[in-house]
Amino acid sequence: MFPGKQGFRGIRLGAIVDQNVSIQDVQPTFDRRFRQMQGVRDQITKVQARLESPSLTTAQRNELENQLVAFRHQLVVLQKQQSALQKLTGFATVELDLRTGDKQVVVPTEPSRIGMALHRSGQILADEAKVLVYILVVGAPFFVLGAFMLGGLRLRRRRDEQRLLATS
Repeated sequence: MFPGKQGFRGIRLGAIVDQNVSIQDVQPTFDRRFRQMQGVRDQITKVQARLESPSLTTAQRNELENQLVAFRHQLVVLQKQQSALQKLTGFATVELDLRTGDKQVVVPTEPSRIGMALHRSGQILADEAKVLVYILVVGAPFFVLGAFMLGGLRLRRRRDEQRLLATS
């Protein structure tokens, strides 16, 4: 959506100046410990199967029971380690820190044809308002003079009518 380092309306947003990536993959540790637990479970199953044999001597039985206890203890230790690692990695976080160089000055672009036309229309309206004020300032005395002349002519015509009416 954004080509290169350009943002909205072609404004340059900046460049990444530093990057530090650190990844620690714990999946192989999980897998290795899981295989160890499976091996210990298999050993426990084999020892339990051998313990069911009725032909065992007391010394052999004691030896197998000791092995069974040791394997079970080893399995519990591995399970605790797996659980601790799972708790530790269950809240894994990802951090992202972006830094850019110095701020750049944004140079304004030239307005479009429509923008220029709208700007020019505002100037034309302002010029017309100036002309109107000029006409009012310069033409006001002439307007007052014309109003007095019309009033004088009307007054003269009234006197003439009154004279005509008085003579008849």
